[in-house]
Amino acid sequence: MSGVAAARRIVAVLLLALWWGGFSFYAGRVVFIGHQVLKSKIRQGFITERVTTELNWLAVAALAVVGCELVGSARSSRRRVARIAWAVTPLATVALFILHGQLAGMLDFAVRKVADDEHFYGWHRVYLFTATLQWLAGAVLLIALQTGTLGKSNE
Repeated sequence: MSGVAAARRIVAVLLLALWWGGFSFYAGRVVFIGHQVLKSKIRQGFITERVTTELNWLAVAALAVVGCELVGSARSSRRRVARIAWAVTPLATVALFILHGQLAGMLDFAVRKVADDEHFYGWHRVYLFTATLQWLAGAVLLIALQTGTLGKSNE
C-alpha cells in the first residue's frame, strides 16, 4: 500500500469512527443523561435537534472519504457487502436530512414545544428507524475498513 493509499485509509477510518462513535455515544448515553438533568425529553429534544444536524454533516464527510477508499481499493468479492453498506448509508443520510427538516417544521422554537403532536411522534419513529439503519450500515463500513474487507489498494 502506498503512502497516499495508507493516508486515505487512515482518514477514512478516523472520520467514520468519529461520526459513528459520536452518534453511538450521543444516542446511547447523552440523550438519557440529558433527560435526567433537564427533567424533560422535549428540552433534550431541542438539543438533539441541533446535534443531529452536525452528526449528519459529519456523516457526509465520512462517507465521501470512505467512498474514495472504496473506489481506490482493488476489486474483491468480499467488498460487495461494504459497497452495499456504503450505498445504504448515504441514502439514509439524505433521508435523515429530509426527515430532520420535516420534524423541525413541527417544532415551535420560540416556546420550545412540539407544535404538531399529532404527526411529530410518528415521523420521529421513522427518523429513528432510518438513523438505526444508517448506524448499522456505518458499523459494517467501519468493520470492513478495519479488517481490510475492502481489498488491497490499487495504488
